[in-house]
Amino acid sequence: MTLRTLEINGFKSFGKKSSISVDAPITAIVGPNGSGKSNVVEAMRFVLGEQSMKSLRGKGTSDLLFKGSKLSNAVNKLKVEIFFDNKKRKLSLSNDIGKNISLDFDTVSIAREFYADGHSVYSIQGSEVRLKDVTDLLASVHIGSSGHHIISQGQADRLLTASAKERRAMIDDALGLRIYEIRIRDSMRKLEKSKINISEIMSARRELAPHLNFLRKQVEKLNEAEEARRELSRRYFHYEKSTRSIVSTRHDLLNKELFNIETELTLYKNTDESPEPALENNEISSIKESIERINAEKSVLLRTRESLERQLGRTEGLIEAFRKPHVSNNSVDQDVVISREKFIRFCEEINNELENVINNPTTDFHLISTSLRELGKKVKSFLDNYKGVSGNTQDKIEKPINSLSDNNEELNQALQLEDSLKKEIEKNIESVRLLDVDEKLQLKTLQDKEIQIRSSEAEKYKARVEKTRLLGEKSKVESDLERILQDKMLMDEEKKLFEPFLINSLDHAETDAPLGKEALVIERRALERLRLKLEDIGGGSGGDIIAEFETTKERDEYLSKELADLNNSIESLLKLISDLRETVRLEFSKGIDKINVFFAEFFKLMFGGGNAFLSLVSELKKDIKLEIDSLDDESLDDDEEESLLPKFERGVNIHVDLPNKKVKELTMLSGGERSLVSIALLFAISQVNPPPFLVLDETDAALDEANSRRYGDMLEKLSSHTQLIVVTHNRETMSRAGTIYGVTMNSDSVSKLLSIEFADATKIAK
Repeated sequence: MTLRTLEINGFKSFGKKSSISVDAPITAIVGPNGSGKSNVVEAMRFVLGEQSMKSLRGKGTSDLLFKGSKLSNAVNKLKVEIFFDNKKRKLSLSNDIGKNISLDFDTVSIAREFYADGHSVYSIQGSEVRLKDVTDLLASVHIGSSGHHIISQGQADRLLTASAKERRAMIDDALGLRIYEIRIRDSMRKLEKSKINISEIMSARRELAPHLNFLRKQVEKLNEAEEARRELSRRYFHYEKSTRSIVSTRHDLLNKELFNIETELTLYKNTDESPEPALENNEISSIKESIERINAEKSVLLRTRESLERQLGRTEGLIEAFRKPHVSNNSVDQDVVISREKFIRFCEEINNELENVINNPTTDFHLISTSLRELGKKVKSFLDNYKGVSGNTQDKIEKPINSLSDNNEELNQALQLEDSLKKEIEKNIESVRLLDVDEKLQLKTLQDKEIQIRSSEAEKYKARVEKTRLLGEKSKVESDLERILQDKMLMDEEKKLFEPFLINSLDHAETDAPLGKEALVIERRALERLRLKLEDIGGGSGGDIIAEFETTKERDEYLSKELADLNNSIESLLKLISDLRETVRLEFSKGIDKINVFFAEFFKLMFGGGNAFLSLVSELKKDIKLEIDSLDDESLDDDEEESLLPKFERGVNIHVDLPNKKVKELTMLSGGERSLVSIALLFAISQVNPPPFLVLDETDAALDEANSRRYGDMLEKLSSHTQLIVVTHNRETMSRAGTIYGVTMNSDSVSKLLSIEFADATKIAK
């Protein structure tokens, strides 16, 4: 990789755009004092990331802007851009994991812009980047921030006056180890940041721990409550299922029993209210009809009696007619009269008794039946007696009639009448007999009906007793039903009591048989104990607590993971630092050995003999020790700390042995000797890992003519490996340059760059 072009616009005295093309191995920049040739060197420092205003010879950033003149206006923006030939793809950037990625461009530009408001912008290939990106890119080609690639007047002996540690940094840059040091510093910063983050995370976890423990206990209680709730739900649903099964079965049985009772009551009610009154009414009607019929028969008998009485009266008249002529008939007449009177009295007696039966409004059918039977007996007895009386009378009558039959026609008529009367009487007797039979039948019917009525009354009484019993059972069943309804209501109330603790969407696959009554009592007690336990530990869902616990737990787990990641990161960083340190140690050791070879060679060339070499020294300083101590004690063990300490402490010392002169300290060297020693060392370093270019700003000012020739020889030898840009007044140095640029400043106070020939260069330099 080589430097191609440098463009300057608005930087210090370069108010207008100027450029330098670096085509030759050695490019010289010449010009009188005050023309602005050193501003070219400072422009290169600026674009390559220099942050020190002291190195840029300014008090403030505004000093970098062209301030203008009478003929030229001031600028509010400056830009310096440098172009590199990257055909060999030497330039590269490191990614986040430290891997170098080559830039796939033939030409790579780095630009830095600065504005009057103090704003600074870096860009690579026209894309805005960070300063770190520029630093990493330059470090990939051994151009470091130590500025060993740019040596200005007064800094020729920088390697000689620098501290061992600073000298070490300069050599690291030259050896290409600067990139490792950058990574080490970045890793150290990350390590420190990780340490701070670990401290913050541990502090956050300590603050979080009490609350997390509290929430964990609450969640444990909630889990216990949830388990109890599940157990309660399982038991409750089993209990409710069993209870409802028992209640439902009992309810169905009682309803069925109540239906049967109500059916029987309906039957008894119909028996009590409908059949019996109908039976009594029918029986009364039938008996009344029988009595009416008997009364009718009685009326007929009475009428017959009256007719017989009339007939008997006529017969008595006839007999009275015969009484006078026939005295013997007195006894007969007397008997007839007596029979007549008895018959009349008997009929009156029967009539009176029948009237009593009819007129008496009693409903005692047994009494009526008895009265009718007695009347029947009396009628029968009278008729039997009447037959005897009639026979005797007949005998008594027949004798006088028979004796008078032949003589008296009227007596025959009387006898005929008597026969007729006899027949009528017999007929009446038969009628009475038939009436008696009918009466007996009616009495038998009445007796049967009476028995039936008594049986019906017994059935009615039995029905009333059964009805009373059924009503009692109905009342009891209704009471049981009411109690079951109350039990169901109580179950609903209990369900409301248990609902806050029950799981709404519990998938019960109950296969257990329903519990018995005793088991239900035990289960009921267990349910109550579970409910009280839930109330004691809190039966709520605790959704907010669980959500807060989960959030807090996730936060703690996240912090724990972050802590683990940070610890892993620290381990990785420590290993990376250790590996980088080891790489630096090995490369530095190899580099020092190579530098010493070239240093001795160039030193002898410069001084015509003698010797020079570099040595490693330990330079323990308080600030370095504090830097190590600032690392987390828990992050570094003793071995790791010891492995890091030497890498912070080691520095480089320079030892020279001039021919014919003993030098114990570098301060004993003259200015020219110091310049030659520093140049010899720089050249030696460049041979090990040369930067793409070196800028030498009047480093030959203190050399005499002889040393200038030696210096020129060294430039030519060095230019075979590294581009050289030399700001000089020395003719010998100018003579070695392939390209010479002259810097001039006109009356407008603006510096200009001109490519000139060697002859013109010597004139301009003067």
